[in-house]
Amino acid sequence: MMWRGIAIGIIMSAPMGPVGILCIQRTLDKGRRTGLYTGVGAALSDLFYCILTGFGLSFIEEFLEKNQEIIQLVGSIVLIGFSVYLFKKNPARNLKKPVEAVRESKGKAILGGFLFTFSNPLILFLVIGLFARFNFLMPEIRFYHYIIGFAFIFAGAMMWWWMVTFFVDKVRAHFNLRSMWLINRIIGVIILLFAVVGIITGIVSLTSPAGAQVAAHYNRCRGYGAFPGAAADVLTMENAADSPVYSLAALPALPDSRHTRNFSLKFKCADLHNAPGRKYRYVCSDGSSRSVESPPWGIAVQTSDGESISIDFRCSEEGSDGISTSTAMTVTAFGDVSGHPVPLASASLESGVDLYEGENIFYLRREGDRWTLSGGNRGSDNILDFIYPAWPVEKAGFRVTPGGKAVFSDITLVSYPDLAAETPDARFADSGFMESLISSEDAVEGIWTLFDHSVDLSLLRLGGDYTLGIVNGGDGYDMIYLDGARTGRGEWRQGLRKGRLLNTPFGDVFNVEWRDAEGLEMSEGIKAQYDAATATITIHFPAQGSELRFRRVR
Repeated sequence: MMWRGIAIGIIMSAPMGPVGILCIQRTLDKGRRTGLYTGVGAALSDLFYCILTGFGLSFIEEFLEKNQEIIQLVGSIVLIGFSVYLFKKNPARNLKKPVEAVRESKGKAILGGFLFTFSNPLILFLVIGLFARFNFLMPEIRFYHYIIGFAFIFAGAMMWWWMVTFFVDKVRAHFNLRSMWLINRIIGVIILLFAVVGIITGIVSLTSPAGAQVAAHYNRCRGYGAFPGAAADVLTMENAADSPVYSLAALPALPDSRHTRNFSLKFKCADLHNAPGRKYRYVCSDGSSRSVESPPWGIAVQTSDGESISIDFRCSEEGSDGISTSTAMTVTAFGDVSGHPVPLASASLESGVDLYEGENIFYLRREGDRWTLSGGNRGSDNILDFIYPAWPVEKAGFRVTPGGKAVFSDITLVSYPDLAAETPDARFADSGFMESLISSEDAVEGIWTLFDHSVDLSLLRLGGDYTLGIVNGGDGYDMIYLDGARTGRGEWRQGLRKGRLLNTPFGDVFNVEWRDAEGLEMSEGIKAQYDAATATITIHFPAQGSELRFRRVR
């Protein structure tokens, strides 16, 4: 978000329109400080339009996510129009002679720059194009990330005005209107190049095979749909009856109906009925009233054939030595066996989570037979890790037991591909085939293992120290998984395809199709280069700022 903000701030400020001329004039006539204050006003106006656009577009964030490639194309076309406008525009036409003054106050200079920029609302179209081009509005980005992004938009704009006033102040004796005209053309060409790159990547994304991951976001205050049962911006569940209440959503459907086992559920939750020593009332079916201390709430998962699993959360005081007590959150997973709950795993948390009414973030993930739960109020610590049969999941959500009340927000359900449904390449279980692969005269064929890597973990999940078998596949090479997975290790089996190296006209350079730790297809802009001198293959992931280097071991 920092780099995106700086780029947007600089590109918004760089076109040398009326405010740029005003800034240069004030720098030449009244000194660099007055010119810089004019730039501060322009940067504040740019920031205002960015915030207005950001909040105005927040209600369609899910639409932006689903149509990211098309919007990027539209945004790039907008930038092309803006660049052509800059290339043809003569800045001298809008030049107005400034009022002569010996001194000008800081406030007046800032106000002048702000009003000069604010008077052009068409800048909103530029902001929309830049936000789309740099993927500034994305559902997984949290609110404080946007605050950082907006702060760095202002910082990027100020960097530009600092450089402009510094440059003008240094060359004041040689600066004229032709220089401004030349800057307009240079900036127009730069924006045009950004737009062309955006169009190319957008077309590539649209024509590339769609990835198998499908996500559903729920939280109306961020522009998403409401979770089932939510009557406001967040899902508030309160149970005054004597049986659990549920709020469940269907898992988003994948293109292949076989891929229904693997999923994740991420959300924020605040338990409002867990005050120490306080009891909460509920009404039984016979009309009588009962009370309970710290009633549990939980995660609920259901299948199409009636089986279920639940994970209950309950805060309670425990006596550690018979005299003193401590408060802990007890987390217990139950599986449904013939209508009876059977405990599967349990953990007691005394730190890392907010034990009272504060928010915690939890992340439930299922990969085959393996279930993992992590969470906390600041970080994300491992809480549960257990095995349960891999039946198809239909719905997931929450339940609150009698007397309980909890608030849920920022809910995301994701369906993942099911690697267990794929058939491994049987050749890699044949020792004779493996021997022929090892002794192949083709320098790329053989057994390769991860040698080193440079990975931005926020953008690319490494997943393990992979060992791959690479075999010639006609138009390139198939990369077959052999060993080393940490993420999804129960899913990745020997013989499954990890990726492909596709031939290009450049010999040892390949286009790459790659499957990440969850088995999701990746292909946009990924390249690989074979180095015969070091017997290594380096795979570059430009969109994720990462690279993996494999070396041939046999």
